[in-house]
Amino acid sequence: MSDLWRSAGPPDVTGVVRSAERLADRLRLLGPRWAARNRSADAAPAAAVRAALQGLEDSTARAEGRPAHQVPDLGLHALPDQLIVLARDAAGTGGPATLAEADAILAGLRAAL
Repeated sequence: MSDLWRSAGPPDVTGVVRSAERLADRLRLLGPRWAARNRSADAAPAAAVRAALQGLEDSTARAEGRPAHQVPDLGLHALPDQLIVLARDAAGTGGPATLAEADAILAGLRAAL
């Protein structure tokens, strides 16, 4: 099965940001549902999003040569915006390794959702 969100070839800045924006759109629908239902089964996907956020921060910090910061838990409704900001930060480093890592993190998150 082909993945329509991924382009053929190495990831680029636009592709990484576009993937993050599409995932953020999906999270805007899922986050409020998770909050409204408050079920333990919804904790796993929310944890996957938070792990992806931290992965993006860690990747960016390595690329910039600085220590990584803990991504704050701002609640379920903030997850889409956090994802876009951190993906743009990672893509903004411009390094191929960071772009590839960000692309892989986003692909893993897509699969987890």
